[in-house]
Amino acid sequence: MFFSSQENKRRIKHVSKTLNPVWDQTVIYGHMHREELQYKKLEITVWDYDRFKANDFLGQVTIDLKSNIKKKKILKEFH
Repeated sequence: MFFSSQENKRRIKHVSKTLNPVWDQTVIYGHMHREELQYKKLEITVWDYDRFKANDFLGQVTIDLKSNIKKKKILKEFH
């Protein structure tokens, strides 16, 4: 089961006027220790921003950090 809380949510800047957006931003969770990552999941959602109407949901991915930590994909960048 996956629970999210408002305090753990982060929003990055939207990329406008492109059909091929690239996000090169770092999101920091200052209250989390490296050891805690193995018990966490990272959920990413993508939305199409509309100024005068409701935003459109485009997609979502949930990454189990435990399996990625074992492969050492995340820890080498987490310092």
